[in-house]
Amino acid sequence: MIFSDCWHFLFLFPTVEVIDLNCNSWQARESACDAGRIRKDDMNREKLRHLVIDATVVANRHIGVHVAVWAQTRALAEALNCRDDWRLTVIVADPELNAELESMGVSTVFRPGIQGCPLRRILFQQTMLPSLLKRLHADVLFAPAYTAPRFISIPIVLQVHDIIVFDTPELCSWRNRLHLKTLLPASLQSAQRIMTPSQNVRERILARFPSLDARKIMALPLGIKATLLSPSQETIPPPSNTPYFLFVGALEPKKGIDILLDAYDRLAQRIPAGIPDLVLCGTATCWGSRGIVRRISSRRLPGNVIWRGVVDDAELCRLYRHAVAYIQPSRIEGFGLPVLEALACGTPVICSDHPVLREVADRYALYFPQNSVDELAALLHQFLVKGSPVQHLVSPAERIAYAQQFTWQRWAREMVKLLDTIGLD
Repeated sequence: MIFSDCWHFLFLFPTVEVIDLNCNSWQARESACDAGRIRKDDMNREKLRHLVIDATVVANRHIGVHVAVWAQTRALAEALNCRDDWRLTVIVADPELNAELESMGVSTVFRPGIQGCPLRRILFQQTMLPSLLKRLHADVLFAPAYTAPRFISIPIVLQVHDIIVFDTPELCSWRNRLHLKTLLPASLQSAQRIMTPSQNVRERILARFPSLDARKIMALPLGIKATLLSPSQETIPPPSNTPYFLFVGALEPKKGIDILLDAYDRLAQRIPAGIPDLVLCGTATCWGSRGIVRRISSRRLPGNVIWRGVVDDAELCRLYRHAVAYIQPSRIEGFGLPVLEALACGTPVICSDHPVLREVADRYALYFPQNSVDELAALLHQFLVKGSPVQHLVSPAERIAYAQQFTWQRWAREMVKLLDTIGLD
């Protein structure tokens, strides 16, 4: 089967489509920038540096890395639109992302044959992407998902979301372990710049790979969807009359769903009547998800555990805003974007005392010791009976104001600053 996939993969030769906007004056160009529609193909290409983004990892808009790379690609395209010294091409496998970028006037290389197939994507990246970059006359490659081609001569900006495969390999599939343990170390060594979503991930990389130059690694926090920051969402009605705790994320072992379910069961035994529901939102297509889904479906204790699956942005916003509390029981994290999303909606947050979550949520969340079912159950009980201490320390308005700092526009501005330094070493 592997050889069959490899052979099929060899026929996925990329093609490049270039469209001109024909902006004939600086005034027209500025107008196009204001509308977010500028296309730089009409400019003198010899004077522009060419950034290529390998966004082929995007295959599921509801898994953390895919969500981040989608948002980063869009934000970076918008940020570079009005720069007169960069042009952009994005290599895409997801048809929705490709359509969105084309609607923005971004030049794309569309390779749908590798979407959702890790083996084909890896083969494409390692064997065909180098020659494609040469044909595109790329000056810089942004590799936003852990690995980059091993044999290319242009500078690489590499993004590493976490090193869970090294820190806690038991929480990853064997395929993921094989992939990243094989390619990540070489990618780290060859990258001119390395980005991480948190300082903690940066420190863990340096501890794991001490030969790396610390000066080339920078932490750049992720952003929040604009729909969660919109004032128009403030008056949306609750999803039901029943109070509920909320978790958002993929149903996978590293998220600590079993810890949350154990704590909720203990709470249900302690307060069998009037306990809030536990609502889980997220995909169950990840490694280790099946056991969690089976446990939810077979549960017979008081209280309702409701798995909503994947919900759209409007429903997600509504669920955040009206939750009694948002709970993030993660065993390990690279960033923890739902924590910020909940804060952006003014919702009280309870999360495990993981260094990354401490870094992201700061004083705006309530923490329990990692992996402690008893402590989480006690905290939930206190939350219901006495009210949360965080309620007395941080107001909803303060939570919202804090989270609003984390935008994708801010991320893109910092990324462009980093790109401007490439090749100056």
